This record gives sequence, C-alpha cells and structure tokens, in this order.
Amino acid sequence: MNAGDVVTEEQLARFHAEGCRVVDISVDDTAQLETAFDSLATVAGFAARQGWTMLLHLGALRETSARLRAAAGPAGGFAGMRGPVDPAAVARFLNRLEARAGNGSLPRTVLLSLNPEAHAQLAILAGSFVEDGVPGKVQLGPAWWWCDHEEGIRDVLEKKA
Repeated sequence: MNAGDVVTEEQLARFHAEGCRVVDISVDDTAQLETAFDSLATVAGFAARQGWTMLLHLGALRETSARLRAAAGPAGGFAGMRGPVDPAAVARFLNRLEARAGNGSLPRTVLLSLNPEAHAQLAILAGSFVEDGVPGKVQLGPAWWWCDHEEGIRDVLEKKA
C-alpha cells in the first residue's frame, strides 16, 4: 500500500485469512508519516494485534518518466531516489504508534531506504524501539532496489552490526 491509502480492518482481516503476515507500505516522503497517520495507524495496529511485520519503504520518487509509467504501470520500477530520509519524522511516527492506548500499535517493523545516506540513521534509530522478548522489534532492512548490489549490501550489513 502507499501512505495515505485507505485500508479497512475488513480488508486486512481478509488478507490475514488468506495467510498474509506482512504489510508493505511505501512512504515516498516522510512527511506522509504525519499527514497519513490515521490510515497508517489503522494498518499498524492491526499488524501489531495479529503479529504481522510492517515494512516501511522510505524515500522513493515515484513520478519520474510519465511515458514509462504509462507503459509499465505504477509498479514498473521507473522511479528514483528522494533526498535524505528525515529520521526525526520516522521517530515521531514510531513513537506515536508505540504510545497508543493499550499495549501500543507498533508491530515488528523493518525500515528500508533507497537512500544509502539513511542507513546509519535508521539503524541507530531502530535501537530506540526495543522491546523485551521481541528480538529486532524495529530494524534496518536489507538493501533493495538502488542499493541491491555488493557495495550497497555491504553498507547495510555494516550499519546493522
């Protein structure tokens, strides 16, 4: 899903019934973590209650070549890298989920960024959201897309260590 998409608990329950255990969210601009908080919190809360993992893909620039997007569709891979990820916005979002009523709405979360400049920031930030008995509650995810090559993979692994 994309940040801002409206997803209902009924839709999520249907995915759960079909065996889904991961929610994959594209957050192109970290400002969306605030502007789309209500819809994202619904999904995150469901994921937390059901034991799902939430993947946050941060920083894709989706609107590049209109010609190639028309030919291949929105998931065709014709995108770019936005500027640096705002770790403060990510921290505020995770903190708001963690602080929600009850035992929180922060599921296990994997932070992924197209921008290699964000790897160290996100790896360190993840350490602020540990939970007893939940190894890797929030963690830096593997190199993907632009960083999916030997140097990029090494960078992510070194930052995670």
